Amino acid sequence: MNKKGDHEAVVIKPTRQVIVVYGIISFWVLIFITWKLSFIWSFVFGFHHYMAGLFVFLLAMLLFSKMIGSVLRYKINQLIVISIVQLVFLWLLAFPVGEWQIKSSFVRAQATIDHLEVYKKQTGTYPDDLRQLKKALGYETPRLTNLGTTYKYQILDNGSYRLWFDSYHGYKAHYNQERDDWFFDD
Repeated sequence: MNKKGDHEAVVIKPTRQVIVVYGIISFWVLIFITWKLSFIWSFVFGFHHYMAGLFVFLLAMLLFSKMIGSVLRYKINQLIVISIVQLVFLWLLAFPVGEWQIKSSFVRAQATIDHLEVYKKQTGTYPDDLRQLKKALGYETPRLTNLGTTYKYQILDNGSYRLWFDSYHGYKAHYNQERDDWFFDD
């Protein structure tokens, strides 16, 4: 076979190595897409709608590849099946992992909240910037949540503070200082 024929054979009848490489690349791409879609909530469409749309798209690709495969003897449908299985796996895993990420981000933030209270007891005010906790108390404030978003901090005019981070589905998780609790808003 010539060079062009060799490339066509890889796509038309994938070898085990091609399937493994495709599976790895497909998995990482789907992880990235799933993570990005987790932060979107626009009007009616949310995470499940986008994932269902992606699932339907892959099923349509599978049907299309079967139709073409019967005419041209392509065998690419096994690559699409790999992506479908990976998508279902990630879809099922997304919510338990997301719940853990949110709860553990609250736990990480609690250490910062505790240090903010110690700082206020020592100085009478909250710091203007979280970096002051390192200078005054030697506490290195975590910059990232376990979701990969950043903790944000702001001093308010009344002397209290706001601590929050971007969460899934377009929500923001805010710490309520008066109730010593977290709430979500969009």
